[in-house]
Amino acid sequence: MTITTGIRDSNADVGQKYVTTEYLIENYPHLIPSRLNSNLFGLGQSTYFGSFGNNTSGVGRYSYPTQMARGGSGNGTGWTKISTVEGAESFFAMKNDGSLWSWGYNTAGILGINSNNANRSTPTQIGTGYAYLPAGALNFMAAIKADGTLWTWGTNSNGQLGHNNVTARSTPTQVGTDTNWAKVAVGYYHMLAIKKDGTLWSWGGGFNGSLGLGFSGPPIFRSSPVQVGVATNWKEISAGNATSYAIDTSGAMWVWGTNGFGQLGSGDTTALYSPTSPATWAANAPWKKVFAKTNVFAISTTNSLYGSGTNSSYDLGVGDANNRSTPTQIGPANVWMTADSSFTSIYYNVSGGIRIDGTLWLWGSDGQPSFGVATLGTLGGAESRSVPTQVGTSGQWRSLAIGNTAVAGIHDGDDLSNALPVTSSIDNLQYWQNVTGSRALGTTYTNNTGKPIQITVGAQTIGSGGGVFITVDGVTLPAIFAYSGAVGTMSAPVVIPPGSTYSASAYGTVTYTNWFELVFDATTTNGLGYSQSWTDVTASRTFSNTYTNSTGKPIQVIVGAQTSGLGGGVYFIVDGLSLPPTWTHSGAVGTTSAAVIVPAGSTYSATSYGSVSYASWYELRGSVSSGGKGIGYIDSGYGWRSLSGRNFGVTYINGSPDPIQVIVSGSTAGSGGGVIITINGVSLPSYFAYSSSVTVTSGAFIVPSGARYSAYAYGGISFAEWMELVTR
Repeated sequence: MTITTGIRDSNADVGQKYVTTEYLIENYPHLIPSRLNSNLFGLGQSTYFGSFGNNTSGVGRYSYPTQMARGGSGNGTGWTKISTVEGAESFFAMKNDGSLWSWGYNTAGILGINSNNANRSTPTQIGTGYAYLPAGALNFMAAIKADGTLWTWGTNSNGQLGHNNVTARSTPTQVGTDTNWAKVAVGYYHMLAIKKDGTLWSWGGGFNGSLGLGFSGPPIFRSSPVQVGVATNWKEISAGNATSYAIDTSGAMWVWGTNGFGQLGSGDTTALYSPTSPATWAANAPWKKVFAKTNVFAISTTNSLYGSGTNSSYDLGVGDANNRSTPTQIGPANVWMTADSSFTSIYYNVSGGIRIDGTLWLWGSDGQPSFGVATLGTLGGAESRSVPTQVGTSGQWRSLAIGNTAVAGIHDGDDLSNALPVTSSIDNLQYWQNVTGSRALGTTYTNNTGKPIQITVGAQTIGSGGGVFITVDGVTLPAIFAYSGAVGTMSAPVVIPPGSTYSASAYGTVTYTNWFELVFDATTTNGLGYSQSWTDVTASRTFSNTYTNSTGKPIQVIVGAQTSGLGGGVYFIVDGLSLPPTWTHSGAVGTTSAAVIVPAGSTYSATSYGSVSYASWYELRGSVSSGGKGIGYIDSGYGWRSLSGRNFGVTYINGSPDPIQVIVSGSTAGSGGGVIITINGVSLPSYFAYSSSVTVTSGAFIVPSGARYSAYAYGGISFAEWMELVTR
């Protein structure tokens, strides 16, 4: 299908010739009404630098799409283009009003916010009037305004900013005075650009001929734009790691630069020092789009996707791990709209594309949980996909940016329920939800859902550390103290009954990072949290005594302690099974057990280890009306179990018709570490044990029926044990 319009734009194409609807979507998204409600979503790792733009600075890992850029004045919709640089720790995005925004890591002034090192955890506007934003590469960036002016910023050691010097810029700075720039491409060391007159220009570090100026000797450097050849028929460009690609108006592909992996697609691994149009590319011409990082991907005018280059980590998505030196078709023909990839790294090499039907597909080696498919990857590259694999079922993806730790995209609308796995259970538990942006420490909220919820709050320590505690209906529950600066800590995950008020508060030196809630969507059955309240039973409990839950209902229990000397921890024994403990490495601070569910009829006790003294004991208990079963209701022969064959980095599925509760521990080494639980792609807050040779535990989290869940470690830690409250 082709259409014409009466609209002219800075690229001087629309209104002059027939264009496809896919071309309009890719180049003129602001013309599409649905883009007025477009949102940013990310998968993979959000970093300490606030890279997901949600006003948090802690590490989070998401294997299913989570909304980005929800904090600050940049919060909202209307996004048309997103881009990231290597590491995916710095993001850039453009709105349909021409405003340009950045957030995340700000090394070398890459964010363009007039600072060389001030990170941003929320989108920060860096300009207006922009019309073209390219894919990013290293620590420098470029964009073109609607008036045809070219602007660059960031590091400049190779003259890649084009200002006739090697001085870095921390704000967007105009390149020369020309007002006829149409497109720009950012490579690892250099840039390419096309002017409206169809001429091609390059500048920066010319390694292995990447500037296309014919020099085959040592690297050359150009600190201002230099014309490449004399042709005036260039229409598309892309720049990679010392590689360059361009498409002319006839649809022919031209390549030059380094070629050690066959990434030029020329049929060999020989570098090219001037634009060359190999026969290997002519076989599937004409071409309309090209996307380069370490490898190259290109889309033909028939909407077929091809790739060439290194493939040891299934980077090309062609079903094997063999490099390709000629363009090789990826997936089915005639379906692709856009593509992107990460720069290759030791543990993360992900590529992806969006099809014309708006579906998102990923492939490669997943060192972060970013695939959104049944089995999650973990840090270290354990997960891979050798062919394109769909993320969810949504058909509303429009723009894609892939870095070395995350994947980001623009999605029409904020409903991504069809990109998440369907969960079902006797209580119909919903998946864990990140509510960070609508919560804060010290503020009281009311559970008005009519259902119980489970919540957990994360924090980042500074100075000598601190912790987070939860208050429910005026009852303050025990907290974990993390004795260290710049590590993560968390509250215990606790259940909030319907109608209860609740708040989270900090003590010591910590800053708020994130807040997660799990809603029990149950209207006809009853489970933990219905008609119950947290009760202080400190006076009738103590360490090492065994008690029996004779209420006929499940209860949740949490115990507090006071450390001394080098610190210590608390662990539970339920029906003779010792659950993983917590450990606080500090004298005279508070620590707590995990908050665990004790089934009806079970025996339970709390025991200390290290130097701690008994402080407090709280139980969620009360009357539950008859009918139905839910979390904590079990049949004979079930209950808390230690599961063999489990380990970090492997994804499991709760195949039970009921929700379960999971707690995982590890043994620390070096300066300590922690354990993180991920449920349906949402990484929940974790506690860091700052000590060697102690046991640290995850929170005790509820896993819905049908949910996928995994645990992984950070810091110096090895797997210890895995416990689950197994129901029917």
